[in-house]
Amino acid sequence: MPPDDEGSDAPTGDPTLEMATGLLKDGHKIAAIKVIREGYGVSLKEAKQAADRIEGELGITPTKVGCGGTAALLLVCVGLSAALATAMPW
Repeated sequence: MPPDDEGSDAPTGDPTLEMATGLLKDGHKIAAIKVIREGYGVSLKEAKQAADRIEGELGITPTKVGCGGTAALLLVCVGLSAALATAMPW
């Protein structure tokens, strides 16, 4: 499991931790969790907790897309379909 170095941004010499930290900084949380799982041989739950802890130490706030963005995209598609259907002389 990654060490509990509260608030440390310094390189640790641990390639797994450095790679996971880089992925988290770039917004790739799922990939970071996978790296943590494979690098330390921990469960999914432990890897997610470690990624959450690293995000907290770095001050990274995870973005949540949720289904609001999907619903908005669906509405746009339905609106475009309706507009095309009324504009086309079938």
